[in-house]
Amino acid sequence: MVEGFNGLELFTAASGGGTRPLLEWSNVEGADTYSVVVYDPEGTPYWQALTDETSIYVGGSIQLLEDRPGPRISVGSSWSVVALDGDQLPLAISGIASIGP
Repeated sequence: MVEGFNGLELFTAASGGGTRPLLEWSNVEGADTYSVVVYDPEGTPYWQALTDETSIYVGGSIQLLEDRPGPRISVGSSWSVVALDGDQLPLAISGIASIGP
């Protein structure tokens, strides 16, 4: 578990979820949306999503089958979440957590 500013915690295990794992984090009081970013092994943003839920699969709201095209994580990937209020201002920021298949 990785905790960041204002208690935003990341719950997804660092490995074992496959190449399109379910990313899960804690609810932040007052948050309207969450900005989720997955980084490639070099630390460059690779995939981003906005959601009003406290979880999302890499690739979207449903888990894509392995043989389907779309984003996937690899060894050395990482991720983070920013909780945003109704004006899209940050309320809480997680730490950056490593994630791999």
